[in-house]
Amino acid sequence: LYGGSYTQLKSWNPDVAASNHVKLLSRGCNQNGLNCLQMRRVAGKTAISASEYHFVVELMNADGTLFVQGPCCGDTTGPTVTRFPFTVKQVNGKLLVQDLPPYTP
Repeated sequence: LYGGSYTQLKSWNPDVAASNHVKLLSRGCNQNGLNCLQMRRVAGKTAISASEYHFVVELMNADGTLFVQGPCCGDTTGPTVTRFPFTVKQVNGKLLVQDLPPYTP
């Protein structure tokens, strides 16, 4: 379902072949700090064109609770995020997400 760039995943995992998308995504989710979570609900959607859509979604933790991305880099007073934007494009009849999941350093 992912159809975006693998450039960031490749830079995090130089030992993985650029063509090995499954391994790159697996590493991203399991080792590199991406929060690969199920969608809890769609909070907003907009058609950008006949083949491109913008969604704002809430994600959920394994226990079903709302995923909350805390402040970055040790900051305890910064804002938290619960809604995340994703662009989806229709490519060859398939809907493909163009953005990586939220990252937690």
